[in-house]
Amino acid sequence: MNDERKTEFADQIIAEASSWVAQLETGNLSRADIAALREWISRSPAHATEIRAVAQLSGQLSELTDCLQFVEHERRSRAGVRREIRRPRIIGAFAAMAMLAGIFTIYSETFIRHTPEAFAFTTLTGEYETHTLSDGSVVKLNTNSRMTIEYTKDERSVTLLFGEAFFDVASDPSRPFSVQAGRSRSEALGTSFSVRLDDDFAALSVLEGVVSFSQNIVSAAAQENESPHSGDIVLNAGQTISIQNDPSPTVTLSASQIQLVPERELMRRLSWREGLIEFSDTPLQEVVEEVNRHIQSPLQIGDDRLSEMRIGGIYRAGDQAAMLEAFERLGIEVDQSDPSSIVLRAGNTAEDTL
Repeated sequence: MNDERKTEFADQIIAEASSWVAQLETGNLSRADIAALREWISRSPAHATEIRAVAQLSGQLSELTDCLQFVEHERRSRAGVRREIRRPRIIGAFAAMAMLAGIFTIYSETFIRHTPEAFAFTTLTGEYETHTLSDGSVVKLNTNSRMTIEYTKDERSVTLLFGEAFFDVASDPSRPFSVQAGRSRSEALGTSFSVRLDDDFAALSVLEGVVSFSQNIVSAAAQENESPHSGDIVLNAGQTISIQNDPSPTVTLSASQIQLVPERELMRRLSWREGLIEFSDTPLQEVVEEVNRHIQSPLQIGDDRLSEMRIGGIYRAGDQAAMLEAFERLGIEVDQSDPSSIVLRAGNTAEDTL
């Protein structure tokens, strides 16, 4: 049997198992139906294995116990006896297969949505990952980042512990998608946005759709009279906001903190999703801070005059050699005598531009 045929056969077993469990959930199985179910289970060990797995997910495993035990007893007492094949008495043969496929699709989605899930994703310096979650949402994790994800039947919760992540959220009005990052909380139903958490601040940038934003209330007095979060403010596509992570006795979140970012600038900030780092008339101090997130050997500016030197260009994220070569072409002296800390100084050409 070729691989394609094996896959079709396995899918058919799963669909039939899902159909039987659907009938179990209705509680309307007659004696004839129970007998047919026992016969189907006994037809192959794969049938028993699959229906046990599906029933366990749907909470119907206890209802199957008698059937499974009966089949096992029959198998042992009638080993080697070939039994007549009977079809589940649901509907006609051709319609049955179509219905089984539909039931399998519906039940697969239901199991996925209502089965608790928990994950943890981590990237090291210079690593970038993309993960597609069970609901179809896509998460892209930037360099040196860590987050945990927990899905329940009521909500989809992400905690960004540090670093940066981009979320392309599948719409599900019954289960909001929230991201906790430091003192900030972002929530969306279906949209695209990024969240960044550093030691000093947490930031939200919205690429598409609408995202609500709030911050944790740290004041004891506020906690007695209000919810654990401040009043939400709403951000639309092209808007960004950031808050300080340092604990504060008061809550001062307001819509005036929202900044409108041109689409080109927003795409530049998110260029890491394609493995790139892009700068446009950016001070060297900011360039160094960003580059250091992506490389093993940190850069230092050894000449204060260089800090405000403007840099532009697109660079491959994590490609330290190419970045240093670009600096040298700009007349910046690159001192690599200590591989653990590379120092940038003003060369003759760079001095002419300062």
